[in-house]
Order: sequence, then structure tokens, then C-alpha cells
Amino acid sequence: MARQVPAGFRVGAFAALNNGAITGCVSDVKVKSKENSCGFAYDNNGKIRSSVAMSQPKAGENNAGFCHRNRGSISKGGWVRPLTDKEIKEKEAHEAKVAKALAAGKKPPKKKPGYSDENLRETAKLSEAEIMDKFGLSAEWKGADGICPDLHANYHDLGVADVIEIGTAEELLSVIADINSGDSMAAKASYRLTSDINLKGKTVDPIGIDEDTPFSGKFDGNGKTVKNFRIAGKGRQYCGFFGYVKGGEVANLAIDYVLSGKGGNTAGGMVGYNNNGSFTNCQVRVSITLGLVTGAFAGKNTGTLVNCYVCGEMSRAFPILWVLVGMAAAVLIMAIIALIIALSRMNRPIYTPGEQIDVNQIPAPDGGPDVAPPPPGSNRISFEVLSEITISHATKVGRMDYTNPKRATQDVVVSIAISDKVLTEKGYDLVKLGVRTAEEMAAEGYDPAKSFTRLYQSGRLQIGYQLQACKLGALPNGEHLPIGDYDMMILIDAYDPETHEKAVVNAQAPVTVHIVA
Repeated sequence: MARQVPAGFRVGAFAALNNGAITGCVSDVKVKSKENSCGFAYDNNGKIRSSVAMSQPKAGENNAGFCHRNRGSISKGGWVRPLTDKEIKEKEAHEAKVAKALAAGKKPPKKKPGYSDENLRETAKLSEAEIMDKFGLSAEWKGADGICPDLHANYHDLGVADVIEIGTAEELLSVIADINSGDSMAAKASYRLTSDINLKGKTVDPIGIDEDTPFSGKFDGNGKTVKNFRIAGKGRQYCGFFGYVKGGEVANLAIDYVLSGKGGNTAGGMVGYNNNGSFTNCQVRVSITLGLVTGAFAGKNTGTLVNCYVCGEMSRAFPILWVLVGMAAAVLIMAIIALIIALSRMNRPIYTPGEQIDVNQIPAPDGGPDVAPPPPGSNRISFEVLSEITISHATKVGRMDYTNPKRATQDVVVSIAISDKVLTEKGYDLVKLGVRTAEEMAAEGYDPAKSFTRLYQSGRLQIGYQLQACKLGALPNGEHLPIGDYDMMILIDAYDPETHEKAVVNAQAPVTVHIVA
């Protein structure tokens, strides 16, 4: 059965719809959509200048490297991907056909007239400095030595003396509540962050939720970061850190979070709809599930976006993995033996959970379906978790969305672990890393694919609860994994919900971890 694409479905790795002006902006976002998506702006009816897409969606229906449809102007804009060996051969074959036609006195094939996204493609292998020079970013940014602008060097003064300072999570949440309540004074006020704010996995509302309650004031991020939170777009017209901005001004702000745009209309990592407002010197690090119209920075823009950067991942739907383990006595014996072998090779956990409930657990939306209890003498672990997790290299925090639903009979402790095999493939010396001794690796039965190092471990997660975020720890020598993709394993240890004693039922599932800038 063919996939049905909703009418109006559009994805831009920077902006989905641009009717305004975008200058000096960069998108480095991994886009996972088989149709109607592009590396920068899907529909451009405005002006784009000195901007670049560093990552593009795979080939698909209406997919493009930079812009799918351009009715406006693009100056020094483009997307960067060198030719593959296959493309080089195809290009050489085409050039040979053209030369042969000319030699025979025939007319070569005519180029397709009008706008072509391929004309914006840079096919050479360029350094970041060369990319910045080619697309004019060096002239737009101050003090830049990489493809991401420096928030402090490019500080944009909003020209406001009388500001409301925000220094804590409680103060930020209070401001959001005031604006969204319809308080026009709060919506028009000027704000400045005085420190980084960690929202510790909270689900928060956008700032300015619709046309009736827009944000129209000034917000100076002051070079600070708001991080570790989630925004749910289901049922919303606009969603993002800012939902609907009307004539407002935002500058010098960095955000790092998870946006669930699925079920919403217009979603953007920084702003859902920028209606004649301005965003200057802002940065977004985000993992997004797609709404109807989704941009990694802005869903829809009719204002100005200047010197802004976005990185992360966009996906139409995260694969959901669930496992149901119902074990009779004979199967339990086999599982216990395998578990003892695996645990004997595993590093000591970060801490022993025991009776400690994870402070970050929250009730699952519906807790999952109720089911009949398992047969006597057996237990059940049931869980739902993303099969791909994107982690910010800066904060080490990412979206996990692990749920221990009501159909389970055990509390659980969830870990994310990396195998010796993967570490070795990534070039690590396990002994120098402190993961394993030479004697352990030489011992009979040692299997690097089944020997793990835990990088994250939760507290006890009760039945009917979920964890939205996780934070990867360091390797034994204190070193953190660099940016890249890693095949890891989610390990689930079961605990009796009444006695809190560790149960013999356990489970595990593979997970791909993307560590991004």
C-alpha cells in the first residue's frame, strides 16, 4: 500500500515556508522524510542570502538539497554534497554524449529552463572555511572559526534598557504562563536571560500559543542556553520554543530540546510562525517529529532571520520498538544463565537503584492497555522506547521516551550500554580506556559483542510511568564519545514493585544513538 502524504505536508531543514528574508543562516539537520522535504527552505517566496544546507534528505518525491520550489530570490545560497563515484561516472558519460553530439554536428540536449535546485549544489570537497567563504558567511559572521556562529562575538543589541530578567526555570515557566494567559503587558514586555536554564525534562508550552496570544515583545537570550525540555505539538496550530510571534524580536538565544510536532499544524524548532518578527544570532539543537508544516528553525517565516544556526534531526515518525517477555520456568533458567554470563563482563553500574524511584519519571499519557496477568510462575517485562536516540554533544542529553506501560508486572531500571566490539570499531584501546583488562579479554568465553559499558542508567521506573530524556555519562577514563552514530543496547533490569528486590526477568533491545553537534 502506498504512503499517503497529507495535503500541504512540507519539511524544510531550516524553514518550511519562507515569505520573508533569511541572511547568513546554516542548517545542518538530518532529514528523514521520503517526500516533500529539503535541506533548507521547502517553499521560498522571499529572499535568501548567504545561507547553506550542510545536510540533505535522501532522494525522494519532491525532495531537494536546498529548496524545492523557488518563486523568490536566492543569492549565495546552496547545499553541499560532493559527487559520489556513481555520479561522477554518470556525469562523465553525459559529457561524453554531449561531446559526441557536437562532434557529429548535432545539437546537445538542452538544459531545463528556470529554477533548478541542482544549480545550487556545491560538489567539491570543501573545508568549513572554504564553505564559509563561498557562501558569504565569513562576511556575515564575526569571529567565526567554524560553521556555527559565535553567540557572544555576534551579539545583537536589542536596544532595551528596562528588561525583566529570567535566571531560573521557575521564572521562565512563569513568564510563559503569563504570556499564554492573554496578559498583553507580558506579551509586549522585554526579557533577558541571566543564566543557562535546565528544565530537567519538563514538557513546556510554546511562548505565544496562537494568533490571540502572540509574543510581540523582545527576548534577549544574552548568549545563554535553555535546554533539556520537550514541547508537544499535538492539537496545536503553532508549536516551537516560540509558537506564534507577531512583530517580536528575539536575539542571542540558544535552545537544545525535543519537539514533538506530530499531530500539529505548523512547527519550528525555534518558532512555529514568525509573523513579521525578527530572530538574530540564535541557535537551535533539536530532535523533531514532523507536523504538517515543519521547519527545523521556523515553520513559517514572514519576518527576518539573521545569522542563525540549526542542527539535529527531523523524522516523520520515530520507529517504536516494544518487547513483551513472558517466561515459563524452563525459559527463565536459560535466560538467567545468559544473564549471569553477560553481567559478569559488564562494568559496575553507575549506582545501585534499589528502592530509589527515578526523580524524572512522569505518568505515561495513557499508561498503556490493561491486560490479564501472566500465568503463575512467570513475569512480564513490557516496554516502549525509541529505536533511535539523538544526543546533544554539548549537553549529553537526548530524547529517549521510554515507557513502562500498565501491561508490565515489574518496575524497571533502564540502561544504555555500548559494547566492546563497537568501541574497538571506533578505534578505542579498551585497556587504555579502562573498560577491560588484558586478562579479561584473554579469558575463555570473552565475547566483545556481549560485553558492555553502561553510559546511562535510570532509577527505578514504576509501572505506568515514562522517562522522556536521558543523559549519557563518560567512559571509564572520563572521556565522552565524540559526534557520530553508535550501535548500542538498551538493557532492562526488572524489580518487584512491592519488595523492590531485583527480579530474574530481564530484557534488552538494540538502539542507534546519534551524537550530534
